[in-house]
Amino acid sequence: MEGVRWFENYTLWFIIPITLFVLALLVIVVVRFREKANPVPSKTSHNTAIEVIWTVGPVLILLFIAIPSFNLLNAQLAYGTCPGNHDIASGSNHYIERFGPNPTHSSSVGRWINPSTNQVYDWYRGSSPRGYSSYQIVPVNGRDFMFMHLDHDCPDEDMAWAASVLSAHPQVLTMITTHNYLAETGGSGVFGTGTGERGYTAQPNVSLAPDRNKPEEVFNALVKPFNQVYMVICGHMFAIYNLEKTNSAGNTVHEVLCDYQSLPNGGNGFLRVMDFRPSENKIYNSTYSPTLGRYVDPNLAADRQGMLDLHNPNGGEFVLDLDFDHRFDNTLTIASSYSSVSPAVGDHEIADGTPVVVSASNQTNGLTRHRPTGWTLSGAQIASGAGATATIVQKGDATLTWSWSTDYWLDTATVGGGIVSTGDGWQAAGANVSIQAQPDPGSSFLQWSGDIAGCSIDGGRITVPMDRPRGPVTAVFSAGSTPTYAVQVMSDYFSVNPAPASYAYEQGAEVTFSASTFTDGGTRFVCTGYQLSGASTASGSDDEVTVTITGDLAVTWLWKTQHRVMANASGPGVVEPAVAWVDAGEELVLTGAPESGAALVSWTGDTADGISQGNSFSIAVVNRPMGPVAATFAVGMHTLTIVSSEDTVTPVAGPLVLPHGSVVQFSALPHLSGSSRKVPSAWAVNGSQTSSGNGPEGSL
Repeated sequence: MEGVRWFENYTLWFIIPITLFVLALLVIVVVRFREKANPVPSKTSHNTAIEVIWTVGPVLILLFIAIPSFNLLNAQLAYGTCPGNHDIASGSNHYIERFGPNPTHSSSVGRWINPSTNQVYDWYRGSSPRGYSSYQIVPVNGRDFMFMHLDHDCPDEDMAWAASVLSAHPQVLTMITTHNYLAETGGSGVFGTGTGERGYTAQPNVSLAPDRNKPEEVFNALVKPFNQVYMVICGHMFAIYNLEKTNSAGNTVHEVLCDYQSLPNGGNGFLRVMDFRPSENKIYNSTYSPTLGRYVDPNLAADRQGMLDLHNPNGGEFVLDLDFDHRFDNTLTIASSYSSVSPAVGDHEIADGTPVVVSASNQTNGLTRHRPTGWTLSGAQIASGAGATATIVQKGDATLTWSWSTDYWLDTATVGGGIVSTGDGWQAAGANVSIQAQPDPGSSFLQWSGDIAGCSIDGGRITVPMDRPRGPVTAVFSAGSTPTYAVQVMSDYFSVNPAPASYAYEQGAEVTFSASTFTDGGTRFVCTGYQLSGASTASGSDDEVTVTITGDLAVTWLWKTQHRVMANASGPGVVEPAVAWVDAGEELVLTGAPESGAALVSWTGDTADGISQGNSFSIAVVNRPMGPVAATFAVGMHTLTIVSSEDTVTPVAGPLVLPHGSVVQFSALPHLSGSSRKVPSAWAVNGSQTSSGNGPEGSL
């Protein structure tokens, strides 16, 4: 940026004097040669001295501007090279002299030195010990891109160097260039794959030493194991095509061959241009010749001259997919017997190196509590810890498993004059809780009552095994002449208070009985009401009732069963409902709603008990927990056909298949033919949408 500011100030020393000089000339001409001052016009047709001055002067000025501007451009624009077979011929040091880490050729001394700082360019990061391989790193909008250039048929020493560089930059998106990689033919010769198909050349092209490696060996050592390598570009062979491979992380690697040397004039100046669009996760490829001033035309014989049997007519114009943001994501799987954890139970795609806070909280179902006691990390990482929270750093696929302990609620009570040593509270499952009855002065302990099944009783001391929620465990003391009555609580589930058991209450006591939903995984039991019998006969649909004790009483709780059905969506659309609790035996219909331009492709997952009908998935009878049932949506694809009588249009004439919602920029250039030219005057869009406009460019 300092260089840009300097150049701006530098050019002002030319712009301001030239502007003032031209203004002065205009004033002189207006004053001196106006009609009154010069009634007889000069008939001078030329002046050799002036013509020499106004030719040589601008040339010198342009030279003074061009030289620093090219130096500035050289400082701002990162570049790199990879050697080909002609650069490493036996005994030749031409490549090292010009493009090595310390060039010695007169045309290349200081190639990697920034003249404004006299330091090595920050984007030039170094070369292999031999000097034939190198790499650059260019930051763009907060994301680093590495360009690694490998020696022809990369030797072992350079392979080891490249592996060390890639290992040191695991999350820098990397493009590798090398000369000999993809084959020109499917034949068995030095230019072929030996398989009859597109792919790697079957042998090194240049065997200068026994440690040269075949393209497949380069792929296995440097491309497949390093997830950051998303593309390999090569030349050498007379063809243009691209392949897709899958690396060890399951991501796509694009392999691109672009070589135009068999075309007229050694390639007609064609260059491969790649337009990176991270917001679209795409790389747009085109082939353009500054020499010819046009894009490649697969219909012209001159644009495919010498391209052999693996030439792809569309190989010069295509789009590559690349997930810039999520390529380095790994899967963190959260495993837990209970759902009160964060992140939630299931798989989560998280970028490598990201700190992740994991936590768990108590999960209470009625009178049962599940308490997190620690976690264990397995897979690419091995670790463990106690407690309910931790921070881990994502490094590869891993599974975090939460450990839990169970507590049960103990409810204690007294009747008459006295207290007990242990009050209400949570007790660890499996514990044996000792409770001592302590009568008030003048009272005496009579008995234990309530939920005492399975308990050990020794006079005024009772030992309660916490094998389930308990209570109330009641100590009965003598106290005056108030009568007590037996109350029996009956329920199929223990999420009621008091718990199912027999109790003793004094006459006139007001007792509140309540029930709450009991959840067991994907099934829950919902209270539908109660029935009273004995001294009081009543029923209701509430989950709570308060009764005044007037005699022996029985309280019976009523329940219904519900199952959970879960659904999710993949792609542009939603599913309703996403989670539903459905009464056992009832019907449920899931509905998929695709976004505009998308369609529901399929229903997958837990679909054995249902039927898919277009955007609906019907479950006639829900008799178990289900899910997830997944609806997969996909964006529709449309064909855009470019029609033009001339070949100077972009995109080129013909059909393009594009996703719904793509934004297409189109343009046309004048077509020259001898002394005539055709100029684009207007454009029109018809089909599923219509629009038109004047001029040589537009968008839709």
